[in-house]
Amino acid sequence: MRAFIALVLVALTVGPASAAAAQPRIVFAADRSATRYGEIYSFDLATGRTRDISRSLAYDSRPAVSPDGKWIAFGSTRSGTLGLYVARIDGSDLRLVKQFHAGMTALDTQWSPDGTRLAATSTSGGELWIGGSSGFGVTRWDALGFEPAAWSPDGRYYAYVGHIFEPRSPALIVVDAQGRPLWHRDSPVIRGFGWSARDVLAWTASGSAHLETAAGAALPGFPAENVAWSPDGRTLAAVRMHSIELRADGTGAPRTVYSAAAPQRLSTGIRWLGPTHVVVTPVEGDNELRVDVRTGKGAPAGYEDIVGVVSPDQRSIVAEYWPNEHGRALRVGSVLADAGRVVAQTQDCSDDHADPFDHYQFVPGRRMVVYLADCGDPTADVYSTRADGSDVRQLTYTAAHEETPVLSPDGSRIAFVKSASIGHGCEGCPSDLWVMNADGSHARRLTSAGVKGEIGDWDESPSWSPDGTEILFDRAAAESSLGLFVVSATGGTPTSLGIGGARHGLWGPRRIAYTGRFDAIWTAKPDGSDRREVAPRHTCDSGCYYAWTANGFVYATVRTYVTHSTLWIRGAGPTRRVQLPFRPASGAWVDGALLVAPPTNSQVEPWTEGDLYRVEPDGTLTRLTRGLGSISLG
Repeated sequence: MRAFIALVLVALTVGPASAAAAQPRIVFAADRSATRYGEIYSFDLATGRTRDISRSLAYDSRPAVSPDGKWIAFGSTRSGTLGLYVARIDGSDLRLVKQFHAGMTALDTQWSPDGTRLAATSTSGGELWIGGSSGFGVTRWDALGFEPAAWSPDGRYYAYVGHIFEPRSPALIVVDAQGRPLWHRDSPVIRGFGWSARDVLAWTASGSAHLETAAGAALPGFPAENVAWSPDGRTLAAVRMHSIELRADGTGAPRTVYSAAAPQRLSTGIRWLGPTHVVVTPVEGDNELRVDVRTGKGAPAGYEDIVGVVSPDQRSIVAEYWPNEHGRALRVGSVLADAGRVVAQTQDCSDDHADPFDHYQFVPGRRMVVYLADCGDPTADVYSTRADGSDVRQLTYTAAHEETPVLSPDGSRIAFVKSASIGHGCEGCPSDLWVMNADGSHARRLTSAGVKGEIGDWDESPSWSPDGTEILFDRAAAESSLGLFVVSATGGTPTSLGIGGARHGLWGPRRIAYTGRFDAIWTAKPDGSDRREVAPRHTCDSGCYYAWTANGFVYATVRTYVTHSTLWIRGAGPTRRVQLPFRPASGAWVDGALLVAPPTNSQVEPWTEGDLYRVEPDGTLTRLTRGLGSISLG
């Protein structure tokens, strides 16, 4: 599965206890909007209708449509850990087939040709499960994620890349339909993996093509960089240094159908584009080459041709393209034509340009396309919920990154931080302070941190004054913390409090609290004078959360162990010790209780990544959200 936005351990703020008690809702930021990340959709080419199939705020991944077009299998974290789910093609009749171990990420799932069995490989952990949709099957622990795997055409065999011996070098492994091992071949990097119509397995390694029968009998090989079976499984195309060859059944006499002009060399990639064309890439140059194997003529091919998926009738292709500098679109068109119909479109959603659409495929027997809307680095929006986790509402719907929302003392407004990114998280983009109404309306910017050179400043950690007229925040530059500032809640020029290096300011009834140098906790008057150290240096080394209560100032520090974390709560009243099954990634005090969220890479079962939990004084945990990916609280 793809990576989430990195969580930062920060001290988050709320207003005084009396104001917090009057607040009807909790606000937080989350980066897993169902319309943005890990959601599976279908597009009906006949009606133009888009349908949300997976319908979950959890991360849903890697859909696979059954051969008869009636069912869809996919991975999902909706139950707390990764599971294999099956549903009808319209999303109904959803059921859990197989629950995987904690720490597993996305699944690569394949239906057998007759649709009676499933093979699901976890992309981490080396787990392969083969079984029926009823849930009965067998688990193997030697698979390698993101490596080639395929059922034989008759469904009697399944081949995949795994490891057999120490030091766990790659091996090609063949098992039967019940997952029982038949044979294996040790091999380095494996390419061109696939079965012929007669159950001959072909692959390349170290510049040679290898062929084996399903029984493990070796057939004559030959030099090749990569190979690919034709759609009917009867012709093997091979790319060599400067040429493309075809071999009937993989063992027939080679027939050269294309030779590149010397000294141009072809890369190792080759695939069929329908029954009459193959696509290859010259080593020098970005343009793919589409070759007609009947005439040997080559022509430039669009990027979508090399990565697109061809329909079962070999007439259409579904693929991505770029309508503009920042946008991506999914479209369906003729295999050999450039024009096509747009199925879905979005902006780029990752700094490393990960595809926003993935695992797209045609539905057999229908004029329909299924695809995964997937952003490798999703942005966050502001949400609100009641104190018991009910009535979750999304308040912002922008392509920018919005986080650390904080309610005003009277609960009518929300201050939050907004990063000027376009469709994805942006390291180095400046972040500004914004205010909006509690229902998400009338958002307006209060500060403009600006950009110096190519790096922006960051305004962060807003905290309301007790009367709601001003907002305390801290400003940071690329290489230093500029300290605490105050700005009017209606806008204007921020005023520095002159406390260099101060972070995470929190406005109390009469004083402010902040984290100073060496991670000590300090308080001061609202104008920055009369500074007092209340917790020694290194108090916040592993994270701390503090608040003003009716009984005085209270703070919690985090100590992390291999299997759990401990919160030490000090200040007003006796010191308390609370154990958690995860390390909090963010937290805030609300109504005398601490709200926390585990990081999105939490490995501890059964806690869902990034959900909100309420920590009661006795250590009881109450889960407030499910699958939202909460990254900051207010």
